[in-house]
Amino acid sequence: MIAEILKYKEFRKVTYYVLKVEGRKNHEFNDFIIRMNAIERFKPEVGKILQFIKDVGDKHGALRKLFRHERLAEALPEPKYHYLEVNEEGITEYGLRLYCLRLTEQVVLLLNGDIKTTTEASECINCGKHFNFANLVANKINKDIEDGTLSIYGKEIEIDDDYVLYL
Repeated sequence: MIAEILKYKEFRKVTYYVLKVEGRKNHEFNDFIIRMNAIERFKPEVGKILQFIKDVGDKHGALRKLFRHERLAEALPEPKYHYLEVNEEGITEYGLRLYCLRLTEQVVLLLNGDIKTTTEASECINCGKHFNFANLVANKINKDIEDGTLSIYGKEIEIDDDYVLYL
């Protein structure tokens, strides 16, 4: 699998990037937004995540304490945000999870996510694949940073035009 890192949005303190996997119509973050906004009851949560992204970008910076730690990756919403509901099928829901990589306090890679239905993300039928994918991406990007294939300077990821992420 091959993916490309694309600049998404630059704020005063943080630049956000997204990942576009070859052969997929949308980049990962856009897929999350489209799928979750299509379900009416999740729209408020999507709005909170989007507002959080903006606030981190403009006001706070990508401070470690503002992100949920998910092995090598991170997730939103922030750890202090609690959501617990039992849906119409009797399944406990823990709210939306958007997986991402907080590469520095100035650079974040937004990925994908879903509604979490188990206490462990890796065991969730919805989030498990996004959780595992985020950790795979984190592992590959960390290796590319270590070997100098990918560099971060300030709020920018510096990559060659021909750089692709091999997953």
